[in-house]
Amino acid sequence: MAFAASWLPQRRLLAARVNHERVVKGTRKRSRPSRARRGLTPGPSGLPLPPAEPVWRLQLAMYGWLAFTVLAGIGFCIGAGIVVRDEVALDLDHRHTVGRVIDVHTSIRGPGSVRVSYLADGRQVEATVEQPWIGRDADIDDEVRIEYLASDPMVARRAGAHDLVGVVVAFGVPALFAIASTLLRRRYAA
Repeated sequence: MAFAASWLPQRRLLAARVNHERVVKGTRKRSRPSRARRGLTPGPSGLPLPPAEPVWRLQLAMYGWLAFTVLAGIGFCIGAGIVVRDEVALDLDHRHTVGRVIDVHTSIRGPGSVRVSYLADGRQVEATVEQPWIGRDADIDDEVRIEYLASDPMVARRAGAHDLVGVVVAFGVPALFAIASTLLRRRYAA
């Protein structure tokens, strides 16, 4: 700041001297408009400035991204609500039975799932349940213990399995890490 303050008066003095010399010699010229006013780039290249993009495109992109984010958040909340609703309903009111595995679906990202067939209230029902994260995976024709809803036998899970645990771990561990790192940063910053 001090350098700029000391440089500014010197520049004014230099500009006054140049103008004085022009006036004394009688060759005072009008200064040319700036390069930007003439439609040129600020550099020596002399290329014209690119046309300004219409504002409506920027606004459309911004509001489109906002709408996508809001809709994705609402969709996530609805999906999480359905999972939580089924898990809570299974925890509160479930029946046990034994099902036979009729199809196995493997997954790279998780334990995979199996389709099981079981008898619920005198009728044959098929449902898809998750494989266990730890332990032996079920094969075709294996028997698997199942918990299902009496009101909707298609909603089922392996006995003792809780799908909500994965959701809690997926969101809880990063949240705990963020809270702990914030608290440690505040503690050691002082």
